[in-house]
Amino acid sequence: MKDNLLEEIVNMITEINPYEEFDEDTLLFECDILDSLGLMQLVVNLEDTYSIRIDEMLITSENFRTVRHIGKLVDSLI
Repeated sequence: MKDNLLEEIVNMITEINPYEEFDEDTLLFECDILDSLGLMQLVVNLEDTYSIRIDEMLITSENFRTVRHIGKLVDSLI
């Protein structure tokens, strides 16, 4: 996994929701860091930033559970 990938994902989520503190292991939906609109914004940002396509079938609560989960997904698509 790219060294700064998790940091970049944290920064993207912070831009979407600057009001909540979280780390790489925080449960993003359960802790109200992301909602469905925030998730879609994040998907678009990830696709644009990393020139990847995240298929609808991959947009699951498991793949977007934490920053680490998102990092694994993105890393597998790069």
